[in-house]
Amino acid sequence: MARLAAGTLAATLLSGCYAFRPVSRDEARFLASPARLRIARPDGPTVQLDSAQVSADSVTGVTRSLRVAIPLRDVTEIQMRALAPARTEGLIVLAGAGLGAATYFLVIKPANNGGGCPPLTAFFPCTSNAQCCAGGVP
Repeated sequence: MARLAAGTLAATLLSGCYAFRPVSRDEARFLASPARLRIARPDGPTVQLDSAQVSADSVTGVTRSLRVAIPLRDVTEIQMRALAPARTEGLIVLAGAGLGAATYFLVIKPANNGGGCPPLTAFFPCTSNAQCCAGGVP
């Protein structure tokens, strides 16, 4: 259970660390390949390209399993996926607050409820040798 919670927390933190940010055409040409880019065009919606490469006159990549090439003259903005430190910090603060609240409500508060019940007994089945809390039957 603890491993599952740690894995879920790690996956959440890692997925929240990225955002798309605008880059110049010159900067986009020198990105490590393959890159994930968003391409804005004046005549339609933004297109997200995986395995994207920017050359002198076009952007090529894969979208919805199709390989496409978009002429640079038809591109109004290029965005790349990059680390977002502010989002990461905010997510860490929220995760810490959630962990603190869970610890309080699942461990500390039940242990101090005045009835003598051990922590977390409300979440586990009663046994014949255990004092049952929260209406359980031994």
